[in-house]
Amino acid sequence: MADNKKAERILYLFERFMTEDVVKKADVAAFFQTSERTIQRDIEDLKSYCSEQLINDRSTHCGEIEYDRRKKGYQMLLRRDQSWLKKEDILGIVRV
Repeated sequence: MADNKKAERILYLFERFMTEDVVKKADVAAFFQTSERTIQRDIEDLKSYCSEQLINDRSTHCGEIEYDRRKKGYQMLLRRDQSWLKKEDILGIVRV
């Protein structure tokens, strides 16, 4: 049961990162009626996952998750080069 709640929080965080500018731990903790420390761990797990996706250059919607002191919250910095086709793919298609 605890795993289901964690999965729900992680998916909720990911969706918020994709659709909103800033995610604040206190807001998410209040929404799920849990501690900010729990939300911090969830954010760290999501950061780790996205970091691994970026390092391995897998097709993903992940970006770097960073804390913005001015906005007092976390945000995902989306990759500017996100596209379904890479330069090598386009070159291969053009040759055909």
